[in-house]
Amino acid sequence: MKFKMPFIIVLALIMMPELFGQKLPKQKPNITDVNGNKQGEWVTWINKNWEKTNNPELVMYYEKCFFKDDVPIGKTYCYYRSGKIQFEGNAISYNPAILDGKCTYYYPSGFKQMEGSYDKGTPTGLWLFYKNDGTIEKRIDFSLDYARKKIKEAEKCFNDKKYEEAKKIYIEVLPELTRQFIDDESDTYINVILQTAVCFEELGNYEIAAKYYKLVEEFIFSEKYYKGILST
Repeated sequence: MKFKMPFIIVLALIMMPELFGQKLPKQKPNITDVNGNKQGEWVTWINKNWEKTNNPELVMYYEKCFFKDDVPIGKTYCYYRSGKIQFEGNAISYNPAILDGKCTYYYPSGFKQMEGSYDKGTPTGLWLFYKNDGTIEKRIDFSLDYARKKIKEAEKCFNDKKYEEAKKIYIEVLPELTRQFIDDESDTYINVILQTAVCFEELGNYEIAAKYYKLVEEFIFSEKYYKGILST
């Protein structure tokens, strides 16, 4: 009788060398000094939930980092169980993890997943996000200067009654950048939402325009914004 192997087992066997073909590096002595500070190179095993583990059967990733007096020195690297790179970047703190400077994340295939810079744990500047085939999927710029520049472009289009062009820019800015204005520049945030509503209205999209007008109303009467008015 000919035995037919289930497809899921066949798939698992095919992927096995990719996932587990690399010999798992041993956790180093991971030395701490008399004060409990990490020193030298550390190798840390990590499970699928991104938690540390000492069980080699549960390892899905592992990190390599060099420490001096408990502070990460140079680049920190994270690898898939296969041995392929998952992350490389700079950290100024390990616990809690605070990234700083350029960082790059990778798919298991080896292609970049995303890359950009952190400023003491906060994404900053231009970030690129890639598809699994290596092509760029989208760009997000976390720079306030970039946001202000795009808003000025949109406002010019708006004042020139080029509502379609203005709408496109505002739609780009709103979900990715405008949130940065909420704390310090509430009026800018409201103005962007309001002009987006007007653009949709002028283009005949009244239902969408109504949603943006509603958003403006809710934000203006929010407790946060109301307190800001009272403090001025």
